[in-house]
Amino acid sequence: MSDARWNEVEENVTDAILHFSMAVRMHEDNDRDQNSLDEYGAYKDNMALMHAM
Repeated sequence: MSDARWNEVEENVTDAILHFSMAVRMHEDNDRDQNSLDEYGAYKDNMALMHAM
């Protein structure tokens, strides 16, 4: 593959790492602070993690 193609792959991997780590943070915050989130907030955080996976 060309260098330009590898640059695109690297950008995609970097984006995936960012999205997954943010989803994990949201999910962990939900676990730590369960009482402050309503059912919708908990659902949103869980779906963010599932979407990132």
